[in-house]
Amino acid sequence: LAGHNLTVKTDGVDLWPAIITGGKSARTSMVYNIDMDDQSETFQLAIRYNSWKLIWGQTKEFRPNRKQSGELSLFNLAEDPYEEKDLATIRVKKLEDMKHIAKKLAEDLKIAFQPNRFSLGFP
Repeated sequence: LAGHNLTVKTDGVDLWPAIITGGKSARTSMVYNIDMDDQSETFQLAIRYNSWKLIWGQTKEFRPNRKQSGELSLFNLAEDPYEEKDLATIRVKKLEDMKHIAKKLAEDLKIAFQPNRFSLGFP
């Protein structure tokens, strides 16, 4: 945040050097999504670490209070930028490493409590 003195730790990375020089970004990871249903314990998440992307959980449709079978996909975006070859069954060690990273990130998740979610709109 420009001109603001932060009092809490953030995951911010200064991108200005990469922008002005056209060089490589210092950012090595990105959270695309981490979402959990506080009542059914179903979840969706997608993270990137270096060139690897993990997609895990209910990815088709997030249905509150309905446990569905989860998906697990792993892609090497440096070699497969269009995510056409799922490596989850081939690169098992990398998959476990990425799941560990995802679990650590999810520890900081603050689940939104919605006591009467069925009266809320579902976009």
